[in-house]
Amino acid sequence: MTGELRIGDHIRYASCPDGVILLDLQSGAIHSIHQSGLELWHRLVAALAGEPRATTELLAEPGVSTLVDGLIQTGVVSLAGQRAPAAKRLSRLVLAPFRKAAQAATRLAARAGLAASAKGIVSYTATMYCLLILFDVNLRLLGFAQLHALVNDWRVTRSLATPGSIKRMRQALDASCRWYPVQALCLLRSSVLTSTLRWQGVPADLVFCFNKLPFMGHAWVEVYGRVVSEDNARREVFTELYRMGAK
Repeated sequence: MTGELRIGDHIRYASCPDGVILLDLQSGAIHSIHQSGLELWHRLVAALAGEPRATTELLAEPGVSTLVDGLIQTGVVSLAGQRAPAAKRLSRLVLAPFRKAAQAATRLAARAGLAASAKGIVSYTATMYCLLILFDVNLRLLGFAQLHALVNDWRVTRSLATPGSIKRMRQALDASCRWYPVQALCLLRSSVLTSTLRWQGVPADLVFCFNKLPFMGHAWVEVYGRVVSEDNARREVFTELYRMGAK
């Protein structure tokens, strides 16, 4: 059974001197392995990628099975072929068409609004405000995985971006956030900005990052390696965890 252990395809992780940070792309949960478990984690990753015998021998060492049990409970590590509970499988089956319909409707509304703004029919601020609502509804009702799929599948158009595209979208988003009834956190803001920039032909990446001590998760937008959603100097404070690259 130990040879069937595997790290979930929905898990992304990054190491730092103080430990390991793991991001669950299904739930949006962030898990942390402290510095004391850093070496065990790297050995476990190497063992799982190798022969089953290496995993068996590693699990026999003190402390390793405790780490693996914790990873299984959080869904980071699972048994190959292990099925989710029936209720969870049924929920996924029922929600699947609603997820796809919500994504399609959101993209259609977003493109219509942005096209109207480009023609001067409505302001970009008004369009950004509507997009905040649409993306927020997707996130709150259908979860992190829905927002991830929505942005990840958003292709860069063939439109030629103008020199002021990034600045114009950023200013419109900042203005709409000031009127939004609740605080628009970095994940929501960055998701909207990434999608709108891609619509304008800008190859924007949505980047998830973290600061270990004190722990803080964050998200921002990059274009050609430069942060465009906020001060670029913050890159010195955070460590990249996962990048949703432009397509």
